[in-house]
Amino acid sequence: MCLYDSDDDVAHCLAAHVAQGRTISELMRRTGLGERTIRRLLGGLDDADKRPNPAQVAKMVTEYRAGLGIRALSMKTGYTYYAIRTALLDADVSLRNPGGNWRDRS
Repeated sequence: MCLYDSDDDVAHCLAAHVAQGRTISELMRRTGLGERTIRRLLGGLDDADKRPNPAQVAKMVTEYRAGLGIRALSMKTGYTYYAIRTALLDADVSLRNPGGNWRDRS
């Protein structure tokens, strides 16, 4: 899947697979790398590589509104909890409290 000489090459290969919709779990099965290793490699990329694109944000909004949590989205997409939270807030999504209750913004 990603056979390269440097960590940077592997990180960009992993990022490309995440952008295609592959999950961290799938990357773990396909590469034999651990979750921490994959997250470390993806975390070393430039900030522009760490932000979801508009199509990915739209998909995250749909999945979040369907009941998927931010942490589950993080595991699925490879983006950090905070990147997803920020993207959802920027998309004017009302966030649920931990445990599934909607926040009362009144």
